Amino acid sequence: MAEHENPTPYGRVEELPAAVREELDRLLADRANSYTEIAAWLEAQGYEMDKHALWRYAVRAGAECLRLRQAVEQSRKLIQSLKDHEDTEAGEVASALLLDALLRRIANAEEEFNALPVEKAGQLVASLQRATAYRERVQTDKRRMIAQVRQAMLEQLSKLVQEDQELMDRLSQLVNRAGQEVLRSNG
Repeated sequence: MAEHENPTPYGRVEELPAAVREELDRLLADRANSYTEIAAWLEAQGYEMDKHALWRYAVRAGAECLRLRQAVEQSRKLIQSLKDHEDTEAGEVASALLLDALLRRIANAEEEFNALPVEKAGQLVASLQRATAYRERVQTDKRRMIAQVRQAMLEQLSKLVQEDQELMDRLSQLVNRAGQEVLRSNG
């Protein structure tokens, strides 16, 4: 066995040097290699590791890879949703994805959830709910302000074109369309 200044404790994959761990990851990714063969390769490199430790490491690495793939998929869904629903606010979709990920994590990661204090989990959920309530309040305020601006403009236009009802109707339609366009473009 080769001598190393800081030998890796038996079964501690995380403490392997980066270059060795990179090669280990490559070997684990190739399904043609067995855990026994990989353990023998590590021993030839001067690191004692049993196949059970390798299996545990591969399971953890696989879970991390799965989480990464899920994050990429969620990003794709976010982008597609924004393309499909141009009137949807990006923050709204991102909050929904974050809440979905948090709830999935709570449901699927019992060990991690047990480590997360209940107060912290509650704070995260409450924070997402506050963001939703704030967004709804902003939308309501925006609609009210647009209605007020619309009414004020129509009153001023009515004074200016008192005699011409046809012109007043056309201007009213333009003001209504402008208000609808503002609501549609800003969510």
